[in-house]
Amino acid sequence: MNIKRVLWLDVPIDIASTALLVILFFGTFAGMMAAAIGGAIISVALFIIKKTIGHEKPRWDKYKFVWEHVPPGQK
Repeated sequence: MNIKRVLWLDVPIDIASTALLVILFFGTFAGMMAAAIGGAIISVALFIIKKTIGHEKPRWDKYKFVWEHVPPGQK
């Protein structure tokens, strides 16, 4: 799996993974705290990786999608 191609969807991945953790650990206060901390770790990790190595995003080029590199710090 190419992490640069995954990083252009960092916000939906962050939301989905945090929601999945909440569902998995639902039931106790300790489980909710574990889900919150896990979601925060995933969010921070995706943010740091995106800011240090950049990401790739798809662009439509006539008949197909091509991946273009976005340098670190740009949207």
